[in-house]
Amino acid sequence: HIISSTGTSALQLLCYNSMSEEALTILDQNVDNSINSVSNLGYTPLSFACGNKLNQVALKLLAHPKISNINQETTEHNCKTPFGLSCNENMLNIAMIILPKLLASDLYKVYNKKTYLMLAINNCVHKLANAILNTSFDCNIEISDDNNKTAFDYACDNNNNELYMKMIDTYSIEKLTKNY
Repeated sequence: HIISSTGTSALQLLCYNSMSEEALTILDQNVDNSINSVSNLGYTPLSFACGNKLNQVALKLLAHPKISNINQETTEHNCKTPFGLSCNENMLNIAMIILPKLLASDLYKVYNKKTYLMLAINNCVHKLANAILNTSFDCNIEISDDNNKTAFDYACDNNNNELYMKMIDTYSIEKLTKNY
């Protein structure tokens, strides 16, 4: 229950410090009411669990009946959300649980100047990339990163025929190649 002067709860500190067993113990004992606590920088226990690849902790948090603000955005730059962190850390099972709970506005967020779709493709998480493309949301397909690469470029670079053909079928070639 203890919250530090920085607004960080004991559960957040355990997740931040990659203390998976201790965090799971707190969650199992149901002694911490800070499951949805948000630090001064906008991090939740789920954010820290995803950022530190604490898969079992993230699963337990997502299964908790009181979980809310699942894709809480941090106040730091780069829009580090649990979904973005799970995409970046190749936590496919966590990202696949969060994806159906996202709002359309969540897929517009960018993590380190890459869209969630770019992260999924670049990290070779093709199942997640397909799931993102299958949403009814606009996936920021025309956004490019610092290297002027789009999600389409990453699919081509990774020789992922299935993904780039799906993009061609879904979007106009003009939208996919606007940077050329």
